Amino acid sequence: MRTTQTLVTILALILVHSPAHSAPPALPGEVITISGANLGGRNPVPVDPVAVSLGSPDWQPPKAGDKLTIPGGPVRTWAALPVKDGAFGIPPGGYAYMPVKSEAARIVILHATGHSMVYVNGEPRVGDVYGNGYVRIPVLLREGVNDFLFAAGRGPVKAQLHEPKAAAEL
Repeated sequence: MRTTQTLVTILALILVHSPAHSAPPALPGEVITISGANLGGRNPVPVDPVAVSLGSPDWQPPKAGDKLTIPGGPVRTWAALPVKDGAFGIPPGGYAYMPVKSEAARIVILHATGHSMVYVNGEPRVGDVYGNGYVRIPVLLREGVNDFLFAAGRGPVKAQLHEPKAAAEL
């Protein structure tokens, strides 16, 4: 299923470019974060209840105050954190959820740094963990709210959405 969605995203990038959109959607003023949810590290069998929950058909976006029980560990709480100029911190081993509203289905370019990966509407996308700034990925936004779930990397995350420069880009 995910492979099909990824293929659709790639084909949409190649075949669809809508210059009618003047600007990409605005990013929200806050994200919802959780710390210590990913107990992967150097474990041979990583424990990540957030990633597991994404595979559930009844996954719901987190809200500030929601609780998450870590298997064999503590209970963690999702909390709101402000976004300033597209930048926000993610606690170690944590995640940041960002809802992005789009008025129409469209392709945008996500330019983000400091995260290890991001799930966009449940689809995993590569991150820029070292913050080099060269990772720009096409994402297919659907009409309405789109779910961006950033996994912690090294340091703060800075995210921006851009319009594609052409119908196809390399």
